[in-house]
Amino acid sequence: MKRGFTLIELVVTIAVSGIFFTLAMHLYTQAVKGQLAFTKKDAAYMQRSVDIALTKKMLQEHPGKCIDRKYALDSDTETHPLIQNLKCKELKRGRIVVYGNQGTWVVKH
Repeated sequence: MKRGFTLIELVVTIAVSGIFFTLAMHLYTQAVKGQLAFTKKDAAYMQRSVDIALTKKMLQEHPGKCIDRKYALDSDTETHPLIQNLKCKELKRGRIVVYGNQGTWVVKH
């Protein structure tokens, strides 16, 4: 009675383990790519939320008026990039609708 493994048994074992390793690496790389894509989307969503909050705050702190369908600040404060190029439309009762890249706001005066 011989002890040990034959060469064919070893080759088959290594081939099967290589197939499993290849499948595992493929699934791992797909998971890593998915996580990176999710992280980028989450960061972009978070930055957009921060920009919206900052724009709302600046519109409340620095009132302005609608001139030729463009929103102009009343004060001489330095224009923030988030408030530049905002379009607007005047409504009844002293309200102004302001349109921007981040959304739409109604400003009351």
